[in-house]
Amino acid sequence: MKRIEKIEELAEALGRAAHVKLYGAGLKLASFMEMITELKMPLRAECVLVSSARGNPSMVFGIPVEGVSEAVFHDMDVILLTMSERFVADAEENLARRGVTRNIYSIDYAMVDAIPYQKVFESVKPFVQSRLWLSGDRNLPVKTDENYVWSCWWQGEENAPELVKKCWESQRKRIPEGTKHVIITWDNYRNYMELPEYVVEKAKRGSLLPAHLADIVRCILLYKYGGIWLDATVYMTDRLPEACFSYEILTRSTGERIYCTDVSWVTWFLGGRKGQELYRFLMEAFFYYLKEYDKILHYYMIDFLIAIACNEIEGIGETFQKIPVNNQNAAELQKYLAEAYDRELYRTCTEGGFLQKLTYKGGGYAENSLYRYLMGANMLDADRKRGGT
Repeated sequence: MKRIEKIEELAEALGRAAHVKLYGAGLKLASFMEMITELKMPLRAECVLVSSARGNPSMVFGIPVEGVSEAVFHDMDVILLTMSERFVADAEENLARRGVTRNIYSIDYAMVDAIPYQKVFESVKPFVQSRLWLSGDRNLPVKTDENYVWSCWWQGEENAPELVKKCWESQRKRIPEGTKHVIITWDNYRNYMELPEYVVEKAKRGSLLPAHLADIVRCILLYKYGGIWLDATVYMTDRLPEACFSYEILTRSTGERIYCTDVSWVTWFLGGRKGQELYRFLMEAFFYYLKEYDKILHYYMIDFLIAIACNEIEGIGETFQKIPVNNQNAAELQKYLAEAYDRELYRTCTEGGFLQKLTYKGGGYAENSLYRYLMGANMLDADRKRGGT
């Protein structure tokens, strides 16, 4: 297997390929396709390979999705591994079982992410170089020993989808006793933070997406109060360890290197102690950016800002490196929401962790589906059979 680290190497491989197959259908593929579009590179991909068709769509980016075991391979195939580093070895083994050992290329995602990273960096360069976040005086840390778990649904808890309500129920059941669980809404956000009016105004007229506003809010709350941020679609499968509140910075870590750094994180599970410089930097960087620009440059802006912090602020990257690998399977369960509940599959997806990132975007779930199992439909049916209400 060869590794592609430069755009020129990728162009050369694509230029001589009679058949191109992409292997990997997740976020890494999306980043790769974004780069291809940005650079206007010709890509004639005949399929997207996945290790198992189960839980995957039939098509992504207009390209058919095929399981490795069902795909037809040619001698002149070029196969690009558009996946996280930790899956590469398994992908090689899967291909070898089909007799495919040539023209396999892993992708260096530092190359892929370098383009949006540089754009985001240039947009906040004066802010970074002048260390302007150190002069901000908004949302200063409060004097409290309370432990908080934060989440957000702008329209209010009563208006949230069924899955979101079930996720909050699981969070409340499984956080340590005495922990405050707070859901931020349009009605209560002023009780917890100060948002500049120009930020609120952009949000209300739609130039700032609700997801980006939530990104800003999580940074404010973690800087001001500390604690744990859980997205509204995070389902707790086990108790949240009390030790989570003792970390300077905490997140789900897979031990990979992402967004041009040497560490990994997710923004749907973030935590740390109040006053942490990372969250002050992120908060003030968003405020600076939205004063200069009307719209957020990149959907994953917060991730690139975290990467900039890791690379530009002494100690941030090292603090991330201290986070133990945890919840590696946390994105697995959502793939199977529409499938029939399988006890062994559920156990495999949830073992070794205490949370799962789900999605409320979907519908038409059968009564025996994993979705209905999580929503408690199976328990309701059992109650009815017993004569319960």
